[in-house]
Amino acid sequence: MNLTLAIVSQSSPSDCALQLLDRPGELHAGYGPAVRGRIRIVPGQLVAVDMAADRPSVMWRWFRGVVILRRDDHVVVDNHVFQPGFRIPISVARLPDILEVDVRVGDEVFYGAEPYCAVIDVARDGRPAHPARIAADLFPAIADVYAERAERGEA
Repeated sequence: MNLTLAIVSQSSPSDCALQLLDRPGELHAGYGPAVRGRIRIVPGQLVAVDMAADRPSVMWRWFRGVVILRRDDHVVVDNHVFQPGFRIPISVARLPDILEVDVRVGDEVFYGAEPYCAVIDVARDGRPAHPARIAADLFPAIADVYAERAERGEA
C-alpha cells in the first residue's frame, strides 16, 4: 500500500476526481473494498488514496466541517456545511493531544466518523494544515485495517 492524501473535487457512486496534496493536477480514482458501496464520498472531503494499485483507489475518508462549539477536549462540528444532506446535522469529535493546534469556534476541521470521532487536523484553504503528521500518524493504522480485512478474507 502506498498512501497519499487528496481532496475530492467530484464524485459518483463508482469513482471520484481528486486533487492530490503532494502534486498538481487532477487524478481519477476508484474505491477500495472498505469504501466501495458502503461510504459516500463527496467533494471537499479528505481521502487517503492507494497509489500502488493498478488503478488509484480511495481507501479512507474524513469529513470536513465547521466547529460551532468547543468544550475542553471536544468540539461540535456542523456536518451540513460541506456535506449537504448528510444524515446527521452535527457531530461531537474529540481533540486529541497529538493535534498540537488550538481549535477554535469557526475553524474548519477534518474529522473521522463514529465510533472514534476525532479531529485529525484543521483546514487551511480547504486543505489539511499538517498533512505530513496525518500521514505519519494515520497511514500505518489504515494499512493495519486493510491487513486485518485481508486476514479475514474480506479483501
